[in-house]
This record gives sequence, C-alpha cells and structure tokens, in this order.
Amino acid sequence: MNPVRFFAKEFIKVKYKYLNKSIIENVDTDLFNEILEQFLDKGWEKIYEYDAFDAWIDFGKVKIRKNKNVIVFEWDNYMEGVITGNKNQIDQVAKQYCLQSSSVPSYINEST
Repeated sequence: MNPVRFFAKEFIKVKYKYLNKSIIENVDTDLFNEILEQFLDKGWEKIYEYDAFDAWIDFGKVKIRKNKNVIVFEWDNYMEGVITGNKNQIDQVAKQYCLQSSSVPSYINEST
C-alpha cells in the first residue's frame, strides 16, 4: 500500500476515535431527508448548507447544531446519504431507523 494512503487512513481512524465520532453510510435518499427533517423539527439549527450550482443534484451537504453537538448530512447521487456526528447521537439514529453505524468510513477498511 502507498505510504501516503496508509497514513491518511490511519489519521482518519485516529480522528474518528479521538473525536468520538460515528458514521452511517448508504442511507436511502427518502429516509435521509426524513431523518434530517426530524432533527430540524426537534429544534436543531441549520448552520451550513452547500449551495453551489449542483446542490442536491450531484451533491448536497447540511450541518446542523444543537447546543455543542454537530451532525453532518451529506448526499451524493452515487453513495446517497451519509450522516456523521457524535458517536452516541449517530448510534441512536442507527438504532431508531434500523441502520448500521460504524466508527470509521467504509473506505478505510478497503485493502486497496
């Protein structure tokens, strides 16, 4: 494996562990939108939304915040929805919607 790629992957592993983050990947678009709306309905504040010409056509991103917690919702037309944030919060979402959460993105565990 390329040493740069190796260290980049190791850095991401450490980053997720140190920041106590989890990720949910490959969330169906309709469910992704439903989860985001439910957070906003519960008082989470939208602090960032990607708004370039291709927003929500090829790519979309929203960051929401409540108190000190931040959750990032990203969508693209290849992977569909990805949700990242505090491990406890993300694990609750995964459990509530019967989704799989992970401590690192799936590409980290790929051998190439």
